[in-house]
Amino acid sequence: MPKRTNPFQELTAAIMASFHESEYSVEESVLEQNPRTGVVREIDIRVIRCDDPKDRTLIECRAHKRPQDVQWIDALEGKSRSLGFSKTIAVSSSGFTKSAVIEARDRGIEVLHLRQAEEVDWRKWMFAIDKLGINIEGPIFTGVSLGIDAEWPGIIPGPTNLSEIVLVDKRDGTRIPLLTWVNGLLTDPQQLEELRSLKKASPIVKLEKKHPCAPEMGFVLKGVEEFIPLAELTVHIDYISSIYDIPLEHMKMGGERFLVGGMPILGVPTRVVIHDNSNDSTIMLEQRRIPNKNKKI
Repeated sequence: MPKRTNPFQELTAAIMASFHESEYSVEESVLEQNPRTGVVREIDIRVIRCDDPKDRTLIECRAHKRPQDVQWIDALEGKSRSLGFSKTIAVSSSGFTKSAVIEARDRGIEVLHLRQAEEVDWRKWMFAIDKLGINIEGPIFTGVSLGIDAEWPGIIPGPTNLSEIVLVDKRDGTRIPLLTWVNGLLTDPQQLEELRSLKKASPIVKLEKKHPCAPEMGFVLKGVEEFIPLAELTVHIDYISSIYDIPLEHMKMGGERFLVGGMPILGVPTRVVIHDNSNDSTIMLEQRRIPNKNKKI
């Protein structure tokens, strides 16, 4: 069964993620199997408390023109009970009929109307803004090239996860994971200043930092320990320098207030959610595509 989603469901999931913060995991378009019948059901949003996996919330969303009625509440109760959820929330873009609200209350189902706030209302909010400026500047590691000594007679290893590579200096026996060395390079103030001087007038500049290696420098692969000498290390870096102004919509759900907006940032679809709460306001950036952390050489 292919997973399905829609813009209203994605918006609801993002708001729920910002509202629940780090205490819960929030997943969208999840397939759940009925433990008794084996039937697989898709649910819109699943929220699980991190320190108590039995604390599970089912959230279903509907973006219809008319207020939702008792029939949907009936269906939600059966779905939630059969899949073993401890709490159920129904989110509608058009609200609910009076009978649906009464029925939901009697069955312990929370109903939430996600709607856009009027300007006369949101101008009084703590975050009375209509756009959010984001300034991104700094280096992003994109890969590394290992220049193996041409006189080394051994077999050159194939594509390898960078997390498996350990740099070795035979002069003093120093060993350091390659990714730890790269992180130190990208956070060193002198290196950062040098990278800034190399950037050009474009949002993303691809740079190469070449590091000649002494004859005693090389690397080993975890679990192999065969020393392979290096002539040069080349670190590939994207230097980012870009400013974005993200238009914001003002949404209300239950008694909570949110500012939401989205646009591609560095080519990746990005959504921002601000929970407008004077006691504990949060800002969340969500990107739909997650970069691959296990880059290979």
